[in-house]
Amino acid sequence: MEVWFWISLTSLIYVYFGYLGFLKLISIVKKVRTCDTAVYNDCFPIVSVIVAAYNEEKSIGRRIENLLEQNYPKDKLEIIVASDGSTDRTVRIAKQFLGVKVLDFKENRGRAAIQNDGVKIAKGEVIVFTDSETEFEKNFLRRITEYFFYEKVGCVVGNLVYRTQRTSISESEGFYWKLEKKLRRLESDLGILSTATGACMAVRKNLWKDLAPIDDSDFTTPLDVILQGYKIVYAPDAIAYDI
Repeated sequence: MEVWFWISLTSLIYVYFGYLGFLKLISIVKKVRTCDTAVYNDCFPIVSVIVAAYNEEKSIGRRIENLLEQNYPKDKLEIIVASDGSTDRTVRIAKQFLGVKVLDFKENRGRAAIQNDGVKIAKGEVIVFTDSETEFEKNFLRRITEYFFYEKVGCVVGNLVYRTQRTSISESEGFYWKLEKKLRRLESDLGILSTATGACMAVRKNLWKDLAPIDDSDFTTPLDVILQGYKIVYAPDAIAYDI
């Protein structure tokens, strides 16, 4: 049994790290530079940020303030809070902020349903999905929307950083997540990235396809974008924090 355990462990490590090395080798040869040559300008798109929330009275106010502090043209920023049947003060707090649209759904239907409804009323050309437990760096929206200057980019994945206590579990999770981000960066460079992070993901509105109740936008939406002939890219400079 011990022999099989070590064989299995070795195989797992080889598959994971071998794949990482394989991607790095190909990226060196191929050098697909998705966004290095982008010309910076102020022609930013209208952005709608959809915040999915369920009983988030302790964090929703801070989350909205963080979005209002974004270094992004105010006339091109729309904030939508979609409450998924909250029974606490989430909706009341969100409505205190002028200019913030609040969707007060009375029934808890799941994230997919409220994202579908949020997109329907959004006026933005680009939709950014997030939640109340995430905080964007001040330039997050500028950084993530710059990638849409490329017409064939349909979805952009932000760089999610975890703020956790330094325990053995969180350290191992941090190590795993660092490897995942390395893979995403290499896959992005190669034009083969196919997954996203729902807490900091942006997509062109015209490419959005309604989700089924069991769908997860982290996986389903990127695949929908790819099937329409567009690319998914990873934006390491668009930093968000899981708080």
